[in-house]
Amino acid sequence: MPDSTPARQDIGTRSAEKDIPTLVRDLIASFPKDPGNTPHFEAWDHIRGFSLKQVQEALQIAGEPLGNNPENLVASMLLNRWGELEPEAALGSLAGRRHDNKEGLVMNLVGAWIQRDPDAAIRWAQAHPEEIEMARIHRMRAATILGQPPAAALAEARQLPPEVRQHVVGMLAQTMMESEQDRTRCFELLAGMAESDRLHAAETMVKTMTRRSAREALDLLETLPMSEEARQRAMTSTVTSYARQMPGEAIEWLASQSGIGGKELRGSTFNDWGSQNAAAADAWLEKQAEPASILAAALEAANLKMLSSNVETTSRTLQGERMRSYYLRWQALEPEPAARWLEKLPSDVSEFIIPELHDE
Repeated sequence: MPDSTPARQDIGTRSAEKDIPTLVRDLIASFPKDPGNTPHFEAWDHIRGFSLKQVQEALQIAGEPLGNNPENLVASMLLNRWGELEPEAALGSLAGRRHDNKEGLVMNLVGAWIQRDPDAAIRWAQAHPEEIEMARIHRMRAATILGQPPAAALAEARQLPPEVRQHVVGMLAQTMMESEQDRTRCFELLAGMAESDRLHAAETMVKTMTRRSAREALDLLETLPMSEEARQRAMTSTVTSYARQMPGEAIEWLASQSGIGGKELRGSTFNDWGSQNAAAADAWLEKQAEPASILAAALEAANLKMLSSNVETTSRTLQGERMRSYYLRWQALEPEPAARWLEKLPSDVSEFIIPELHDE
C-alpha cells in the first residue's frame, strides 16, 4: 500500500486556507476503497472542529449519510458532528426514513448524546419510540454509568429507574465473573442493593457462562449466593442448555444427581437427541454400561398423548417408530419391566407401538 502520509500532511497544513467544499472533497478522496483507521482519524480531526454552519455547508457537498453502498463515511462523520452541536435536529434529519444503515447512525447519535446529557437523550427516545428501542437506551445509559469505579456506578444506579439499574448490575456481573475473587468482590459491592439486584447478578453470571459452557455453569451455580428455589430454577434452565450442547454428557451428569428430576430429564434429553440425530444418540447408547435404564427413562418421559389414535400426523408416526425401537431394545435387556410398562399404556398407544401384540 502506498504511503499516504504526504497527502495527510497536505490536508492538515492547508486546512485553514481551504474553503469547506474543497476540504470536504479532499477528505472524501483520502478514503481508499477499503478504509482503515488512519483516514477516519484524519477526517475526524477536521470535522470535529466544524461549526454548525460549516457542518451544514459540508453536508451539501458530502451528500447523504443514509443508504449509500459503500457507506458515505465523511457524511456520517458530519452527521455525528451535527449531533454534538444539535442532537435533536441531527436525529430529526433521520426521522421516518428507512435505510439499512440508519440504525447504526441513530445509535451513534443517541449514544454520544447520552454521555453528554442523559436526561435529554432519554426524553427524546421516549418521545420517539419508533426510532429507537428504550431497552437500547437503558443499556447505553448503563454502559456510560459503568465508566466510573464500580462503587460509584452502583451508587448512581440506585437513584435510577429499575430498567437502567438492572443493566448496570448485569453488566457489572459480566465483568466480575471470571475468578472467585472477582465474584466475591462483586457481591460485596452489591450488599447494599436490593435482593432482586443480587439475584439478577447471579443469574447473569450463570447465563453468561452457560453460553460458553453449560457444564462449567453448573459448577459455577453451586458457588453463587442464591436462595435454594432460585438455584433450582437456574439449574433446570442450565441443564436444558447442557442437554442441547452436549446431550450425552448431560445424561451422564444427570445420572449422578438427585433432587432435580434426574430420571425424567435423562429420558427427555435422550428422546430429543434421538429425534434430532438418531444415529449419534444410538452410537452413544451402545457404549453405555446400563443402556436399559436410559431406554426405560426415554419411554417413561415420552409424550404419549402424541401417540394416541386421535393424533394423525407425521410426528406421531416418527415418534411411534422411535418408541417401538426403544421398547424392543429394552425388552431384550429387561423383558419383565418392559412388559409392565407396556401393560399400563392405553390400548390405542400400545397397539400403535407394538401392533403385532393385537394381531389376532
